Amino acid sequence: MTSRAITLRLVHRGRIPYIESFHDKRRDEFLNREIFHSLAEAEIMSESWRKEYNTERIHSSLGYQTPDEYAANAQIPFRAAPSTPSVREYQT
Repeated sequence: MTSRAITLRLVHRGRIPYIESFHDKRRDEFLNREIFHSLAEAEIMSESWRKEYNTERIHSSLGYQTPDEYAANAQIPFRAAPSTPSVREYQT
């Protein structure tokens, strides 16, 4: 087994405001309001929330458009996709 040095880097609150805003919304609107009885249920509900957040909700930072509308108007190849792998992918 190989030993590797790991360096921890702290991101102070407020340094990346749009990420902080997303995390606050996810926690307040999803994680704090749900009780998950299994990992599979949490994954399904999380994916549903992510789709609604990216395809149905308008974002003030995008000129009050959904991310899909913004991408279509900007003519860039973008589709909302999960930003992190499933928890099951880590269980190998």
